[in-house]
Amino acid sequence: MVLQDIFDQLTHGELSQVFVGNAEGEGIREEDKLRMISHIQLGLTALHKRFLLKERQLTVELVPNKSVYVLKQAFAQSNDESEEPIKYIHDAEFPFKDDLLKVERVVTDKGTALSINDYFDEDTVRTASYNTLVLPSFDAWEPSLKPTKLVITYRADHHKINKIVGQFISFKEEIDLPVTHLEALLYFVASRVMNPVGIAGEFHEGNNYAQKYEQACMELEQHGHQLNSQSSNSRFDYNGWV
Repeated sequence: MVLQDIFDQLTHGELSQVFVGNAEGEGIREEDKLRMISHIQLGLTALHKRFLLKERQLTVELVPNKSVYVLKQAFAQSNDESEEPIKYIHDAEFPFKDDLLKVERVVTDKGTALSINDYFDEDTVRTASYNTLVLPSFDAWEPSLKPTKLVITYRADHHKINKIVGQFISFKEEIDLPVTHLEALLYFVASRVMNPVGIAGEFHEGNNYAQKYEQACMELEQHGHQLNSQSSNSRFDYNGWV
C-alpha cells in the first residue's frame, strides 16, 4: 500500500462530499494535503498503539552503577549528532528512530527473560514511563547469569511520512499497514476532518465516523488481526504499565 492509495480511498469515499475531496476524482486540494497527511500519521500511530502490528529490537549495554535507562535516540550509538556522554543503545544494524510505543519483552544477553512491572518479583523491570526502564540489582545473581546487555523487544510506531510528498517526491511512499486495517484508518481520518464541521441536520459526522472507527477496531480485535507475541513466560500475561 502506498500513500496515494489512502488519498484515493478518501477522495472517492469518506470525504467525497466535503471540500477536501470530490466525487469527480480531482483529488484532495493541494492546500489540504499537509493537513491530511497529519491526520493519516496520527491514525497510523493510533492503530499501531492499539494493535501489535510491528515489533523491533534494540540492545542496551549495561553501565556499571546505572539502573535507569531512557530509550531515546539521543542515547543511540548510531546518532552522531547526539552530545550525550554515554550512548548505551547499541543499534548499528538497525538505527533506533524513537519509534517505541511500548516495551513488550526484556531478555538478558544470557537468555533470561525478565518480568515487567511484577510487584511480586524482586528482579522485575519497572517502567517509570513508556520509554524509561528501571532495572533491578543484579548483584545477587550467579556470576554466569549476570547480564552485560539487555535485548529490548518493543511495539513500534509507523515511520514518519515525508510531508513534502507530491512536491519533490511522489505519493508512492510505502505505508506499512495491513490492508485489513485500512478501513479503520479511513474512518479515523474522516472523523478528524469532520469533527470541526459539527452537526449537520440531526447527525454529527465526526462522531459518526468515530463510532465506525471503534467498531472496525473491535472487529479486528475479535478476528485476531495483529502479531502473535505470546511469551512462554506466563509472567508477561499479568504485567501492566505504570
